[in-house]
Amino acid sequence: MVGAATAAHDPAGVASSCRAGSKPAVIAGNFRCLKAGVGCKSRYQKTYRKYSFHCVDGRLRKGKGIPLPTGGGSSEPPYVPPPPVFQTGHYKGQTSQSENFEFDVDFSGVRGLKTGQVNLGCTPPQHLWMYGYDFGAYSIPLATEGSFSYDQKYQSSLTFTDGTLAPTQNEVIITGHISGAVAVGNLQLHTVYAKSGTVWDCGSGLQTWTATRIS
Repeated sequence: MVGAATAAHDPAGVASSCRAGSKPAVIAGNFRCLKAGVGCKSRYQKTYRKYSFHCVDGRLRKGKGIPLPTGGGSSEPPYVPPPPVFQTGHYKGQTSQSENFEFDVDFSGVRGLKTGQVNLGCTPPQHLWMYGYDFGAYSIPLATEGSFSYDQKYQSSLTFTDGTLAPTQNEVIITGHISGAVAVGNLQLHTVYAKSGTVWDCGSGLQTWTATRIS
């Protein structure tokens, strides 16, 4: 029994137990006769290579095959994540009303979004304009594929030339998608207010905007 145990750890000493064309080997502490075509397990790849074989799709092949990466383990190349579909930086452009539209992009989101004046038409007939938006440090989440959206309802007021104020109910919707260094999207503002017993329903319509990375 002692001699058998010693032979199991010394393939050269039991070469006669393998048929011609096979190579004696110790795999995971067990004696094996290796030859091309026999079954194998990829987790023992490093050991097979010591005997000039390599494991492919569960079968041995002659030769050491593609060298393992430094550190051993798997013969597969390390995973490299794909590059993001958008570029970070400062984007600037215009809306379909020829007003300013700009923002900053980093991997946490869209920051510092600013727009120019937003013009609205009303029913009954009336024309309104808003100064625009400045989001400051507020960050709009940015999806991995480059899309973002903001939909907010809020209250404010209008100041008329006679000095009177009228409370307003507002909703602003901003959507966008960034691909590479180019961004496109929509901007829409809806405002309702009452004055002197009359209710005005105002909207900007669905504006478009485009912006490109400038820095």
